[in-house]
Amino acid sequence: MKRGLFLPAALLFAVLLSFSPTSAQRSSSGDLVGLTANGFSLEQAYVNPFNPETHIPFVLGKDLFGEDRPVRVTIQVVDLLQQFVATPTTIAGSPIGEGIPVEDLEFGDPGRYEVVWDGKNLKGAKVASGTYFVRLRVGDLTRVMKVFFPGQ
Repeated sequence: MKRGLFLPAALLFAVLLSFSPTSAQRSSSGDLVGLTANGFSLEQAYVNPFNPETHIPFVLGKDLFGEDRPVRVTIQVVDLLQQFVATPTTIAGSPIGEGIPVEDLEFGDPGRYEVVWDGKNLKGAKVASGTYFVRLRVGDLTRVMKVFFPGQ
């Protein structure tokens, strides 16, 4: 490996290892537990084996909804170079509606939500298989998770 590439490659590897998603579960009282200290979590994304799409679940806890105000959520898919690729959309059955891009979208209630990425970039072209990152922003706070997209 060339000397000039070692440091950037090492830094990228360190960043990839630092992501640790959490999973929220409901307790016997119905409260969500397992959330991060900031009241939300990004759960493991999964691929639909019959369609070229990736489902991205996330949880918004009660602590985010002070004074009955909605929270603003943005979800982005970025590539290894942190370049913006796409914005996932809400799925069928979502209380907000289906097919709405999750970009500064208001959520009024705590709970577990799920969005979908169709594997296309902003221009509507299919992306290559590989590693991407899902960036969940709630207010001023952000969570990032690495996902593998199998392509088409």
